[in-house]
Amino acid sequence: MTNFIKLMFIVILSGCDSNPPVYNLTNNCDVVVGCPIDDMSEQLTLSVPKIISPEQLFSLELVFNNSVSNIEAKLEGITMYMGVIPVLFKQQGDLSQYRATTLVGRCATDTMQWRLTLQWQQGSQQFKAFKLINIKQF
Repeated sequence: MTNFIKLMFIVILSGCDSNPPVYNLTNNCDVVVGCPIDDMSEQLTLSVPKIISPEQLFSLELVFNNSVSNIEAKLEGITMYMGVIPVLFKQQGDLSQYRATTLVGRCATDTMQWRLTLQWQQGSQQFKAFKLINIKQF
């Protein structure tokens, strides 16, 4: 029933737009959150450093299997809400390689979980995916 309510909410909101996005989702994807990036390995590869420290710059790299456009990304705290951090990916080489440099704030807990949400367009299709990232306080 909860998924039905979410779906109806999205349908109602998308009625305000003349060209509502259509996300290409697999069976285990949530319409609002998207697909886990790990389940989309045939479409993209996300490189995240193994060690990330809060309040220190780190880089994220995206490589898609085809050219993409309109990449939007954000980081949101899961363990503790700390606002939304926009992540600005810049093209590296061709239209399938992108890189972003960002940082996250320090949290009161030893380990903070963040959700990286990505949206992009490939041809006329729109995609949405996420990756959970754990960051330890040192």
